[in-house]
Amino acid sequence: GSDSCPAYAIVGRPDLGPVAAGAAAQASQPSVAYLEPWLLPTVERRLREGQGEFLTELRPVAALFMAFDGIDYDGDEDAPCKLDELVRWVQHEATAVGGSVLQLTVGDKGSYLYLACGAPISHGDDVHRCAAAAVNLRQATAKFAFLSSVRLGLGFGTARTGAYGSRQRRTYGALGVETNLAARMMGVAADGAAYASDAFARACQDSFSFRALPPRMFKGSAEPVKVFELLAHTGGGLVTSDDQRRERLIGRVEEVAVLSEAMMSARLGRGMIVQLTASAGMGKSRLIAAALASAGTTDLEVLTGAAQSYARTAPYRAWDSVIHAVLGLDPRDPSAERIAKLPAAVDDLEPSLSARLPLLAPVLDLHLEGNFLVDSMNPELRQASRQDLLITLLRKRAERLASLGRTLVIVLEDLHAIDPLSRELLESFARLVPDLPVALFTAGRPERQAADQERRSTSGAVQYLMGATQLLLGPLRPHEAEQLIAERLHGTSFDADTALVAKLLERAEGNPFYLEVLLTEVAARGADGSTAADGELPTNLHSLILARLDHLSERQQANVKVASVIGREFQARWVHACLADRTPTEVVEDLEVTRRFELTPLAVRDPLTYRFDHTITRDVTYESLPHELQLELHTRLARFVEGSVASEADPQLDLLAFHFERSRDTDKRKTYLWRAGRAAQENFAHEAAVDYFMRLLPLLSGAERLEPQLALGEVTSFMGDHAAAEEHLRGALATAQEASDRLGLASAQRLLGELFERRGDHTTARVWLEKAVRSCRELDDSAERIAKLPAAVDDLEPS
Repeated sequence: GSDSCPAYAIVGRPDLGPVAAGAAAQASQPSVAYLEPWLLPTVERRLREGQGEFLTELRPVAALFMAFDGIDYDGDEDAPCKLDELVRWVQHEATAVGGSVLQLTVGDKGSYLYLACGAPISHGDDVHRCAAAAVNLRQATAKFAFLSSVRLGLGFGTARTGAYGSRQRRTYGALGVETNLAARMMGVAADGAAYASDAFARACQDSFSFRALPPRMFKGSAEPVKVFELLAHTGGGLVTSDDQRRERLIGRVEEVAVLSEAMMSARLGRGMIVQLTASAGMGKSRLIAAALASAGTTDLEVLTGAAQSYARTAPYRAWDSVIHAVLGLDPRDPSAERIAKLPAAVDDLEPSLSARLPLLAPVLDLHLEGNFLVDSMNPELRQASRQDLLITLLRKRAERLASLGRTLVIVLEDLHAIDPLSRELLESFARLVPDLPVALFTAGRPERQAADQERRSTSGAVQYLMGATQLLLGPLRPHEAEQLIAERLHGTSFDADTALVAKLLERAEGNPFYLEVLLTEVAARGADGSTAADGELPTNLHSLILARLDHLSERQQANVKVASVIGREFQARWVHACLADRTPTEVVEDLEVTRRFELTPLAVRDPLTYRFDHTITRDVTYESLPHELQLELHTRLARFVEGSVASEADPQLDLLAFHFERSRDTDKRKTYLWRAGRAAQENFAHEAAVDYFMRLLPLLSGAERLEPQLALGEVTSFMGDHAAAEEHLRGALATAQEASDRLGLASAQRLLGELFERRGDHTTARVWLEKAVRSCRELDDSAERIAKLPAAVDDLEPS
């Protein structure tokens, strides 16, 4: 080769003998310093800090594929230098926009480069950066005379990023549907053109112009795919801040007035309900907090509760903290201490309620001894009596406060994740509120956003409460958003930048959280005074959140990713339990850093508990984890809860079912779905029980399906869903017959008899019950028969 492009050759190692060869191999091992330039900085740092398991992620990636022709690898001795010159230029262009060249491919099918923006670092506006790079790269033939043609393909969407390859050779990559589509676009692009997918064009059409081309069929596509040609950069500039101050609520004047009016009405003895509904990020909690502050809380007792997505089927979870507060109990106290205080607490509010005290067991998650009155109640009566007891406690508390010149305010948040029994209690209590000195505020997402992202179910969603004032919280009005921007930028170098304000207003579209994040980026990028006007404004909230996370160290990112598996709120020791290579002190130190960044503000000091600053932050972080890592972290967390948190007094069944269901441990998944279902059934949380059993059934086969089928038949029969009950019980009947399980057969026949009895079909009921008796006669173990033979069957055969 030429002097500027040295040639290399691979030479076979001579036979040095085993000892000499070993020494030579050790001496030839490249140092970390030697390898470092060949790794992306983020990848090298993550591996060096022992966070390799968090290298794989799911993140939005803007992909650019660049095919090039004109280098004769076989006949041109300068081909290596030409290729090196081209690759260096592309790397320079990639670095200029914050992207990375991930792949160079040279082969019989042509030569191409793959450039990615958003992996391994997100900037929040990666699709704009990628488009800017494409505008420059398509001019490659003008810059390099040896190139005969250049064709570009662009795509934007979620990709799996991380290590790819074999055990001998691995590389960092980013692959997904849109990255594949970008490669297809490259394949059909005209010389000197950049073809983009629909997702790419829509994401940056505010700052780049595109021309729609005829749709095309691509390999793997079921129908024609839209194709757009990138034409030019039309303008726009990127500015963003890291001081996410939230001292004062901006706007929402009318909404605050409605909440204030409700509290004033309650002070006068006329209760009011306000239901606040808004999409994520619209500021529901901040609005309620601002209204409480403006109303003055000296004469208010504010009790708050919140539904939890992982406990969507746990009984009364949304009311847990409220009922504890009504009774003057601290839910963090040991079970024994709360049990000891409970009788006096109930007696203090209403002595006549003491006889029904055991009914509070599932509400307070305590093991309470039964009594003759409660034990004698049938399931339906017990549930109705419990609900009446809870309403009476709430009413007595409100009346007690009113007699002291104070007013009760109840706030229930995250109503979109409410469990069925909490919903029933809320709906029943709401009917009484107008006659009580109570203000009841609820906050939740619209029904279309209420479904759990991991499991679509809205069975517990609350629609509209009777007599409630509905507040549908939408985006900030333009003048309110302008005021927010002005206050946040006041005192910075951008406070008079009208062009920036216009861009922020356009991109945020009135979403307060989105706008706060954009302003955070403004301050951060403007700190060095050189990048405030570079590039375009971010367009994707997912990318924005990842951009915030990517500013953290590798250890801090690992903390936040583990925390996202735990939930919106998480204890520091639970995070540590999932990070075996870290000390508790290191975990807390890193959480304190993310607290100062306002990503994980402190929730409770004892036990040390943090929470994500917003549900969106937690959701985006969790969704960035690949499925395999989610499985692994849920497994670690579930085993920790099982071994170190759960106890006989507090078995944590809902939490264990939640995490084991998302874990690698199939056996434990079955165990805890069954146990949680049985517990829900015993607590008369019938909808929850059905939910658990239905999730369990697909995991079972053969005879092991029998018990859940019987349980489903029994529960749905109690619920009055007779068609479903018959279907489940006939399924149990078939399973028992296939397994030759006489006791199971008798149980299914007996439950079918009871079902037809409820329907009023006494003739059919007797037929089934007589079949159950005959099946019981065939049981070998009479002791087992006597122990398990239900009373309904025993009545037919007294012997």
